[in-house]
Amino acid sequence: MPARRSVLAAGVTIAGSALAGCLGTDQPKFETWTPDSGTWPLPRYDVANTGSNPHATPPREAVEEAWSASTNGDLAGSLVADGTVVGYGNGGVHAFDLTDGDERWAVDSEARAAAIFDRTVYTVGRDDLETDDPTGKLRGFALADGEEVLEATVGGDYPRLDSVSVTESLVLVGDRKDRTVVALDRESGETLWELESGLTSALADDRLYVSGRGELSTYEPRSGRDAWFDEDPESEWDVETITYDGTPAPAVTDYNVYTGDRSVLTVDDRRSAVHAYDSRDGQKLWTSEPRGQRASTPAIVDDIGYAVQTESGREQAHFVALDLADGGERWHLETEGYLSTAVTAGNVVFASGGDDEAGTGTVLAVDEDGEELWRFDAPSPAGWSSGVVAVGDLVLVTTEGGDVIALEEA
Repeated sequence: MPARRSVLAAGVTIAGSALAGCLGTDQPKFETWTPDSGTWPLPRYDVANTGSNPHATPPREAVEEAWSASTNGDLAGSLVADGTVVGYGNGGVHAFDLTDGDERWAVDSEARAAAIFDRTVYTVGRDDLETDDPTGKLRGFALADGEEVLEATVGGDYPRLDSVSVTESLVLVGDRKDRTVVALDRESGETLWELESGLTSALADDRLYVSGRGELSTYEPRSGRDAWFDEDPESEWDVETITYDGTPAPAVTDYNVYTGDRSVLTVDDRRSAVHAYDSRDGQKLWTSEPRGQRASTPAIVDDIGYAVQTESGREQAHFVALDLADGGERWHLETEGYLSTAVTAGNVVFASGGDDEAGTGTVLAVDEDGEELWRFDAPSPAGWSSGVVAVGDLVLVTTEGGDVIALEEA
């Protein structure tokens, strides 16, 4: 006959199992996933926002156009999956064949941000822009033919939905107007929960990392008794940041969280930088050399982070490689105009931006040591969200003027 303590322990185990079964799929699940080779499905490549595609082999020599396509409106960037390039922005959603640029389908729907998962293109934007009461919308379109498979209302009055990420069960939408991150069921579009604050998000190690104006937080799903009484995720730690005007999406590695920032230089003459935090407790680890008004979140490869910083006035920018151990610079380049993002693919690092005076765009490709490999002048500035992505041996440049340009080795 078992001891009384063993019987009680067995009873607790059974009750715990029953509780877990009752909770079902309504609890937050922060699943992570890895993009397939030949894809770039999220603005920062993956759910951790590393901005780095290890599978691509982009040109290291001079480039030429493989194909180009034009749309009728401005674009924020492009994503790639299943041999399809999806350009998105205020000018709608446009799908092109990756091989030759032939347009497959187009949808006239504002898409300030987009993500691709399970052969579905998820976009966020607004409806009824001509009225005094626009509505925030999450939409899903079949990647194959553009058929709308999901529509859900998100946000309150005058929403500004400009970030989106997706997992097996959730779509995470950032509303800059209400300064919050909203979680919706990926299949039904039902709003499941809403965080008190935040603008952008990242996922790693089954945790959700959220950055907002003046703060950085991490959340984990509730478990045990807490999960029974409250389905919202639980904040594990929160730290104050010095960012004045919102924070670019955080990037997460095994141990640390990295962010860029945006500032208004009239406030104590503070200048923007890249920041590193311990992912376990939020402790600030280092701040890079401060410069200018905007600093991007770094693209991460092993122990190096590649970031861009733009001076006030947008007439000069900096392209830097940072040692992720201490934030020190391994190399530093300067260029005219402004730079908005840095990403990597294979062993090539890209910075993209534009020139306000000329109205043109710039893509700068360098090697790991900061040596220039090639430069491409676009007809208008590269899109602010994912203006440059790389898959296979192609580099795709998407411009604010509505062009999608595929570059290959000359």
